[in-house]
Amino acid sequence: TLAALSVAEPLPWTAETPALYQLRVDLVAAGATIHSRSTSVGFREVSTANGILRINGQQVKLRGVDRHDESPDVGRATRREHWLQDIRLMKAATLPFLRPSPSPPAEGFIRLCDELGMYVLEEVPMGYGGDLGSDPSFTPGALLRSQETIARDRNHPSVIIWSIGNEDPLTVTHLAAIRLVKGSDPTRPVLMPWRAEEWLPPEIDILAPHYWTESDYDRLAAHSHRPVLTTEYTHALGEEGFGGLEARWQAITRHPAGAGGAIWMWQDQGLNVNGKLLLNPRGIDGIVNSDRTPQRDYWETRAVYAPVGVVRRITFLPGQTTISIPVTNKFDFLNLDTVKIRWKLLADGHLLDSGESRLHAEP
Repeated sequence: TLAALSVAEPLPWTAETPALYQLRVDLVAAGATIHSRSTSVGFREVSTANGILRINGQQVKLRGVDRHDESPDVGRATRREHWLQDIRLMKAATLPFLRPSPSPPAEGFIRLCDELGMYVLEEVPMGYGGDLGSDPSFTPGALLRSQETIARDRNHPSVIIWSIGNEDPLTVTHLAAIRLVKGSDPTRPVLMPWRAEEWLPPEIDILAPHYWTESDYDRLAAHSHRPVLTTEYTHALGEEGFGGLEARWQAITRHPAGAGGAIWMWQDQGLNVNGKLLLNPRGIDGIVNSDRTPQRDYWETRAVYAPVGVVRRITFLPGQTTISIPVTNKFDFLNLDTVKIRWKLLADGHLLDSGESRLHAEP
């Protein structure tokens, strides 16, 4: 049985404006409350109509990163302080979108994404199965994982997309899981990471290529009838392996169908054992170290994803009394007046003047 509740003009939830409400449900018998449950909820709508990813009717560009739920001191037994540290660092780098991979994170982490404002692509854990998906004996397990993922997190506004597996072929088992997810929750789009073929069935709402070239991303996003969200597109391997981020980001997002992307990955993978950090040889691909100190890649990401664009070089003549500096607002929902602009004027290293102001510009 479903109960329909009408709410007059709720504030919409977005990662930039994470407005939450408390919903309390009481079970009453013979006039007495015998059970009560409260949860935070948000009002938001996700759409892929006409091949464009929209939230609350507004086209969005998802600036993202992939994340494992682990910390060097506790492994995968992460707690609130670890979740807060990651989300705050991501927000400071203008990273409002994350893909927990290859399995759902702790639910407490999702609650913080609701509260602090993060878009989450949540992944049903059935990746790397290869052609085993063609074996019908695996189908019940895949459907169980799909249902449990949906049932736990379907009421979280931060979860905007469901992901089925990772870098898998499309088999009958995967298609059955996709249909179960869409039947259980028709309010969110579905994708399969790494799958971006144009022949994919209509149940797959978003194309999700991995590690394509700038020109290939440009070609696909230019003519695709489905949103293009690259769930892995730049591999931050070591200090020298992080290349092409800006070119690929611009190639995708210059087109209406280009919905953004996620960097592989957030943190290096390592464990503290007897006071010594042991790094996973394949896990040195984070933009922050395992202890969350930022690497050079973190600062490059922050610069590329910056939602406020400023011209980098301006020429003016001696005696010129004013300088015009074009500024672009690349937020999806916020007006530019939510950001302070500080400026300094120097001559030969000497401060001549400085100030602080705000500009009004729609997103």
